[in-house]
Amino acid sequence: MSPAPTKAAATTARVVALDALVRIDDGAYAHVVLPAMLAQTHLDDRDRAFTTELVYGSVRAQRRLDDLLGRVVKRPLSRLDPPVRAALRLGAYQLLHDTPAHAAVASTVDAVGARSPRARGFVNANLRALTRLPKPWPEPTDDAVALSYPDWLVARLGDELGRDDARAALTAMNEPAAVTLRPDPRQVTAGALADELRAAGAEVETGRLVPDALVVRGIGDPGR
Repeated sequence: MSPAPTKAAATTARVVALDALVRIDDGAYAHVVLPAMLAQTHLDDRDRAFTTELVYGSVRAQRRLDDLLGRVVKRPLSRLDPPVRAALRLGAYQLLHDTPAHAAVASTVDAVGARSPRARGFVNANLRALTRLPKPWPEPTDDAVALSYPDWLVARLGDELGRDDARAALTAMNEPAAVTLRPDPRQVTAGALADELRAAGAEVETGRLVPDALVVRGIGDPGR
């Protein structure tokens, strides 16, 4: 179990993301544990969104990240301490998504240092080794690894749709979902709720399939 967060660490997006990934690796549900952890921090909306991207993105891409890390880490990832494994995945996710190498490595090393100071050197060395791999990084030939899905699901969709259509569907399902709200008409109309959300700085579109649904972006947690 990782130590309780310090006040300074709790205000760092990557440390919160690291703590969440450790909990998820231990069996917690991402959509349950992350909002609860964010509610205990004083992160602003921008950092909350960044933390959410790091956590959900790292979980969504885990097989791909582990494949990349396996090219540089000399020990099986399953044998690493949970904060170390989480930090390597967190750093690899940022590097895979074009975060500048110095920022991805240094900030991730700082995050793991807040939880496991002795791991700083190990995480730093392996993430730096990852940055030295030839670019573009090789894409795994196995779609289940490349797109981070279970083997059985990729095989079933391939059988039902054909590989090209299955790959397109799996790729689309990896895109982050938009926040979609459907107001209770007994409480508020869709138009009134849309006006309220826009006044709070959100971008709002009406749903394509359900006319009174609202697709909301740019507001962080709409429940707040």
